[in-house]
Amino acid sequence: MTLLSKLGSLALRSPLRQDPRVFRSLLSWISKRTLQTSERKKGGGSLQDLIWKEDSSMVIRPSKWLDYTIRDFFYFYAVLTSFPLIAIGSYFAIFVGPATLEPTPEGYIPNDEEYEKRFISRLYVRYVYPTFQQVYEMRLHNVYEQEKEYKRKELLKEITRVMKEVGDSKAFFYNPGYAKYLRRGIEESNAVNDGQGRIMAYSVHLFY
Repeated sequence: MTLLSKLGSLALRSPLRQDPRVFRSLLSWISKRTLQTSERKKGGGSLQDLIWKEDSSMVIRPSKWLDYTIRDFFYFYAVLTSFPLIAIGSYFAIFVGPATLEPTPEGYIPNDEEYEKRFISRLYVRYVYPTFQQVYEMRLHNVYEQEKEYKRKELLKEITRVMKEVGDSKAFFYNPGYAKYLRRGIEESNAVNDGQGRIMAYSVHLFY
């Protein structure tokens, strides 16, 4: 017997049924609740039925704690580093302003960062970027290495051409090899069994 049927039987036995208005309102409420319960069961059952039915299952999902933690740390450090940089850059852009051209005194050699107009650019040139002298020397080194490699290849071509013309050496078509694999193969092919499960191998000496 459900709860609504119990309430209905209780209402019939209750002295409130002597009052027609109270009795009619109680019966209408019970009928509405009964209709709602039946409609809910048609649509899939009540919450208790969904929880306790046999084919119910709990979906196990991986935790998103690490994702949220990484996201929070990323936001924190992004804000922590960006705000001071924005504040410093805004201060120098507003109150200091760009550099202006001034006549250079005689005998004075300007630094590399003094050729830049903006303050941030001067900081990068001074502390991050290599100097003009370093860039120039690196380019000279690259040119030197490329020229040396080109001369080496040209010399090898000339040596090969001369050896082909003279014909007194086979070095121009000779590829060097290693004898350790040949020696290992000969030792394995000459290995014999002494009858007691031990492998005996003849020592092979290759003379070149």
